[in-house]
Amino acid sequence: MRASFVACILPMLALTVLVPQTVRAANDTPAGDAAAGGRIARERCTGCHTVDAVGPGTDVAPPFSRIAKERGQDRKWLRTWLGNAHPQMPDMNLSALEVENIIAYLDSLPGR
Repeated sequence: MRASFVACILPMLALTVLVPQTVRAANDTPAGDAAAGGRIARERCTGCHTVDAVGPGTDVAPPFSRIAKERGQDRKWLRTWLGNAHPQMPDMNLSALEVENIIAYLDSLPGR
């Protein structure tokens, strides 16, 4: 009985070690990568937002540091805001993973 148990468990253990796992948040969305989120923000958001002291920023588009401070805890709001077009913000066509990466980047900013 012990040998059959080991024979059954061993392949499953090997899979958990050998197959890369995607870390998931509590709501089963992929956890973001802050470095990737920072790259996305610098590449696609600096036309309106100040990101890492880069970009013009505007009265209409707050700097990422303020977004992180004011909205950083409200991930549901951030997902909705980043995932949908708004009159104030063009449709960025962000994938779910890109949204999570940007949220992870916001989480990484000082003062959070």
